[in-house]
Amino acid sequence: MIRYRLPDGMEPPTDLGTRSGSDAGMVELEVDDPVAPLNQLTSWALAHSVPLDGLEVARPTLEDVYLALTGGTSAAIDPEPDRAPGEDVAR
Repeated sequence: MIRYRLPDGMEPPTDLGTRSGSDAGMVELEVDDPVAPLNQLTSWALAHSVPLDGLEVARPTLEDVYLALTGGTSAAIDPEPDRAPGEDVAR
């Protein structure tokens, strides 16, 4: 994922990300390989004298991958739901 902040009132080019729902000031771009999109983004920013505050490139966490695969939420999962708290595992 590539994340960055644009100046107020400026929209990112259509192929270089969308505004984040959680932080309206941040733009996010989901990518498998960030090299080419990052080159395109920084070239665009340099050509238009646009600062990319808070620019970061991050790989998805294991939790991100799990949630994407399951469509779930980040609630804790109890691997043994039938076991009462404090009950001995060996029966």
